[in-house]
Formats: sequence, C-alpha cells, structure tokens
Amino acid sequence: MYIIGEQTFKTQKEIKNYVNLLFEKNGFCKANPSTHIFLLELIKRHPEYERKIGVGIDFFTILQNPISRVKSFHLTLTRTDGSMDGISFNTCIKGTEPTTKTQTLTSMRYAIHNDIQMFKNQAEQKCNHCGLQYLKFDCDHYGMEFKEISESFIKLNGLCNTFSSESIFTCFGDQKYKKEWITYHNLKAQLQLLCVECHKIKKNGDK
Repeated sequence: MYIIGEQTFKTQKEIKNYVNLLFEKNGFCKANPSTHIFLLELIKRHPEYERKIGVGIDFFTILQNPISRVKSFHLTLTRTDGSMDGISFNTCIKGTEPTTKTQTLTSMRYAIHNDIQMFKNQAEQKCNHCGLQYLKFDCDHYGMEFKEISESFIKLNGLCNTFSSESIFTCFGDQKYKKEWITYHNLKAQLQLLCVECHKIKKNGDK
C-alpha cells in the first residue's frame, strides 16, 4: 500500500499509471495546481529529496522527452531561486536510487542524442514503413535494436560507474567510456524514420 498525499495506491504500477494520466491531462507545460500539489507529495519519495528541493520548489514543468519519444514525459523543477533540475518520477515512484545499469543506459541514450538528431535532420522526411510525409518522426533502430547494441557493448566493456549531469540529464562522467560507446553505436546502428503510428505498431510487435 502506498499513500501519496490524499491518494492511495496498491502497487507502484498503479502510481505510474496515475502519473502518466495526470501528465496527459496537464499537457506539456507548467504543472497546473492539482498536478503541482500531487508532485510535491510524490517527490518526497525521492532518495535525494532534500537536495532536489533545495531552497524550495516554485513550480514543475512537464516536457516532451527530447531523448526518447517512447518514454514521452520529462519532468523538471524550478526552485524559488530560479535554479532548475531534472527529476525522474520513476525514481520517486520506486523510492530508490536508479541502478548502475539504469544510469548507464540513460547516459547511453543521452550520449548519442546529437547523432540521432543529426540523422533525423538529414534523412528524407517520410516514414520508412508507410511512406507518410509527417511533421514529426521517431528515429528507430532496426537490424540491431538499441537494446541489443547497448547490451553487447556492456558485455564487452562492463557498466559505467561514474556519472554527472548535463542540461538536467544524467550523462557519463567517464569520457573514455562515453567516446568508446559513441564509436561502437555508430558502427553498429542502422537508423530509420518512422511515423508515430508505425513506431507504435513495431513496439507492440516486439512485446
């Protein structure tokens, strides 16, 4: 049983579903009053709660996740002194620090973000499956999926153990590891643009 503010949940999955629904209703913008109140309670479960709140939280902002549209929401907080920080609502839900592997995979996504964005900008702007010309595309790995590439790299090199923060995202603190990962990813990755619907179909087919 989990009690967050005035809400009671039986499982962490129930909390996650509730948060996703709350964010969908709020939209990509500053958190509305009811969402703000719930997030003030949810953040208390974060293992670094005191450091995260700092001098006090002025407001939360819900953004489109710029790294992965599959994980669509990205949450930031702005403190009363104007400083900002990113916050993982999944970490708040679990109430524990992310594992070294989770931090490694998150940093991997961030490390290749610029290369992914460059591919999206240079590729022909149509879906590689249905041919639809679309305003926004997801960049998709095919042949070897991202999970396969990352797992094979970790098998060869082990997990990264040093992390830092850049633009409120978790990133590699070990620059040698980062450089080797980017080189490995660029060697193995085949990328394509998919419209949102085709990407959803592919993801559902992978389950």
